[in-house]
Amino acid sequence: MSVVEFVLDHSAQQRIQVHMSAQQPASVTVLLNRTILGSLALNEQPYGKDFRLPDNSFLNVRIVNGQPQVSRAGYPLPPIDAATANAVDMSPAALVQERNKKLGGCLITWLVLNLVGIGVFTVIYILAIFGAIAAGTSPLFFSRNVN
Repeated sequence: MSVVEFVLDHSAQQRIQVHMSAQQPASVTVLLNRTILGSLALNEQPYGKDFRLPDNSFLNVRIVNGQPQVSRAGYPLPPIDAATANAVDMSPAALVQERNKKLGGCLITWLVLNLVGIGVFTVIYILAIFGAIAAGTSPLFFSRNVN
């Protein structure tokens, strides 16, 4: 699968990705910051298709000689070279995805620590009950003494 990225704004925060499958030449998917905008059918590829962006502008994507061409308001968008595309992605979608990964790791750590603590206190309580039974006293801490 080949992926070609295009710059949507001057700061390269917004990116258009065009995914073309090598196994199925009819499969072309268009994404905005890793969010699917739509796809191009085989008969739509030479003429192109318009996709509505969140700011209500239109993006035209077409495939010419096996290479994607992307334009916005009639102006072609520049592709991103391989060095820039593989650099650290600072787009808002990538930053949210990275933050969610870190939050997931913290959450899992917190849950594991809670489970270990609950397990330790459960074992201590069970041992206290057996110790109380062996000593001949009631294992119920709040039982009333009936005399």
